[in-house]
Amino acid sequence: MKNYYQVLEIPNGSDFEVVKAAYRKLSAKYHPDNYVNETEQIQRKSSERQQEINEAYQFLSDSVQKEQYDNAILKSNIHSQFNSDLNLQMLQEINQLKLQKQRLQDNIESKRRNLIISKYLWEEKQLKQRVHVIEMSIRMDRLQNKKQILDVQLKEAQEKLFEFYQKIDLELSIDPEIIEISSLLQEVDEQLKIFQHSGKTL
Repeated sequence: MKNYYQVLEIPNGSDFEVVKAAYRKLSAKYHPDNYVNETEQIQRKSSERQQEINEAYQFLSDSVQKEQYDNAILKSNIHSQFNSDLNLQMLQEINQLKLQKQRLQDNIESKRRNLIISKYLWEEKQLKQRVHVIEMSIRMDRLQNKKQILDVQLKEAQEKLFEFYQKIDLELSIDPEIIEISSLLQEVDEQLKIFQHSGKTL
């Protein structure tokens, strides 16, 4: 919807006296006589602006038409404000859910780390050290004489480290506390999906 108040550079809903004063001011400013010595492009733009001003004034001069138009603008503004408030509230709730999700993930990772420290620290250290040593050997093998062998060894070492962490995760998966946290995490993810879908449909 075209905003005739903006065309006249006045606030929405201005009374007729303000409309008339703005029209006279802008008509004087964009009168063709002021642009006689200007380029054709500038003259055309001033003429187009004058036409917009005339159209806005003629439209807002009709009291019935103006009242209907003002009501339409008011409804549009209320709807826009409602959507803005709704989006803000939704954004806040999404951020809260994301923070909750991060805390739950941190909690799981903390328990994972504590399990490794309490039972498997030496094994993890050995596996990581193996990967590190092979990676250093690859960097030092400038002529790449052993590249193929080292690449195979690195892949095997990385797979063993991956299997180690899978073992840790499997042990954690049967922990009642981890089961509860994982369930909460799933609920948070579902809520996030609902909010994100709602945001797209607004």
